[in-house]
Amino acid sequence: MAVLKAAGKISESGQLLSHQADIAITRTLKLTQKDIYEFVLAKAAITSGIHILLTLLKKSHRDVKKVFIAGGFGYFITVSHAVEVGLLEFPEEKIIKAGNTALIGAKMLLFTEENTVEDILNKTHQFPLESQPEFQDIFVQKMTLKKSDLF
Repeated sequence: MAVLKAAGKISESGQLLSHQADIAITRTLKLTQKDIYEFVLAKAAITSGIHILLTLLKKSHRDVKKVFIAGGFGYFITVSHAVEVGLLEFPEEKIIKAGNTALIGAKMLLFTEENTVEDILNKTHQFPLESQPEFQDIFVQKMTLKKSDLF
């Protein structure tokens, strides 16, 4: 999307500027306004979640030393583009593509002591984003396609 923004085909807010129903990416692949809107929603959810998690931990983006991106998402993502559109609000040098961590984690789990699993579970907490009072405001704020000024 960074390329499309630079080419003047979409706005900072993700609106198609051509007044057409779609933008041809290749001969057989087209990008629609709905595609962009769904990306913006996913980006806002991810960045809001990171923001709220850091707030709950009383940390800032600058406190984060490394960001690991895993699985298919991490394999196929272009880090520079993800940073450019604000999906990953960290400097590129902090972002590490970790590969198939699910497989590695499953193997580790098979050969670990039982109390290690309990230790991990005792340190892990789940919190629904929508239950956080500031979620809606942060979510709306994050619904842009511009690079953040966090770093």
